Amino acid sequence: MDPQTRQNALAVRALDTRDQWEEANRAQFERNKLANDIVISPVARTYRTIVPQPLRDRIDTGSNNLDEPRIFANNLLQGRFDAAHKTFGRFLVNSILGLGGLFDVASMGGLERQSGDFGQTLFVWGFESGPYWVMPVFGPANVRDGIGRIVDIAGDPIQWILPKWVGNTPLTGVSVAAGLGQVELLDDFQQGSINPYARFRSTYLQNRAGELAQAAGIRIVPELVEAEPAPAPAAKKPRGKSKAKRQR
Repeated sequence: MDPQTRQNALAVRALDTRDQWEEANRAQFERNKLANDIVISPVARTYRTIVPQPLRDRIDTGSNNLDEPRIFANNLLQGRFDAAHKTFGRFLVNSILGLGGLFDVASMGGLERQSGDFGQTLFVWGFESGPYWVMPVFGPANVRDGIGRIVDIAGDPIQWILPKWVGNTPLTGVSVAAGLGQVELLDDFQQGSINPYARFRSTYLQNRAGELAQAAGIRIVPELVEAEPAPAPAAKKPRGKSKAKRQR
């Protein structure tokens, strides 16, 4: 198999762009939106009002640092040893020099953040994506990524180690606060969109394609990811009956 054929095959396997569960997905999308409008978004606005921006930035950076062990584990499972080396280095540098991860010193030194989750790992291992799936609360995904998210949450090394030292409450607080910090982006994303459902879906597919491409070491062509079945050509309308000849 030549490199281009292999790349195209991996790209097709990367994401199933068909929305086979569209009716159920749209219903869940509306439920998620309702929960966001009634509960999550008001809490997030209150959080942004009470907590100053510099402190929110430190919370976000600290939350990112807590994700590094999970990313490191998935980098190893994917055979991306260079990425694992960078992730491990980031965690050490930011945990020590960045005051427990509150400052991203590693990025300043050229150690860029790597991607790494169990959904990517399953893709590298050869699992198909399955249908596009709007998950409760979590939002856009597919069957493979949905399973991956559950495994990432359950198997996160930080969740197993740190609670023994600091308890569950601080970790939960940091995670919730970091999540609330992203709600404003979601609110802005929905505004001005004629079809928010389609926009969320398209953005997820594009972003996820990039993450999977990084995990597999390939380039996924956006047109291939977004390709939809071409609409069938419209049937030609039968011509109207010829006008009756004028009476002489």
